[in-house]
Amino acid sequence: EADGFGNTDYDADAEWPTIPVGDTAEDLVNAVESAKPGDVLTLPAATYELTEPLTIPNGVTLLGAQAGKPASEWENDETAEKTVITAPDSGECVLTIEQGEGETVTDVVLDGILVDGDNKDVKGVFVKKYDGAAMTGIVIRNCAVIDCGNDGIDVSNTDGAVIENNYVGNVSDNGIRYGNYKNTGSNVGYV
Repeated sequence: EADGFGNTDYDADAEWPTIPVGDTAEDLVNAVESAKPGDVLTLPAATYELTEPLTIPNGVTLLGAQAGKPASEWENDETAEKTVITAPDSGECVLTIEQGEGETVTDVVLDGILVDGDNKDVKGVFVKKYDGAAMTGIVIRNCAVIDCGNDGIDVSNTDGAVIENNYVGNVSDNGIRYGNYKNTGSNVGYV
């Protein structure tokens, strides 16, 4: 069943087969780099200080400590347990969902994560598609993106991206930017 944008239903409350991730940046990077399509990585309440941008691979889900809860309910709550991913010292973004030319990327989900740009000139979450490649089923849900010197969430040229229940604050450019390089055939849902 689809959600109106051609994406497979996603239920954060469902019982997913999960792979727990440790609480260091090295644990996160290793888990993401070894993940396979269909893997659901669960991240504890921890702060991951990246040393380089992190690319989320095809078909992988990252569930933070606040997965399933709208960001407005926890983003500003100092007592809420949070999964925080902070910006590296260099690079274009904190998290990226991107594929090489001709590759297909589908069903990448980010849920319940706080992405902190650490006041650097970075995008928080950057979704980028190249000509000739398919990119569908991208879901950024219940996330908070803060303190970015560029766009908070940049969804470029995807088909059927769902961006909902997020909080974006203190960013220098667009809070949420949807750009379609060819300006044809793409849908994005914002709630």
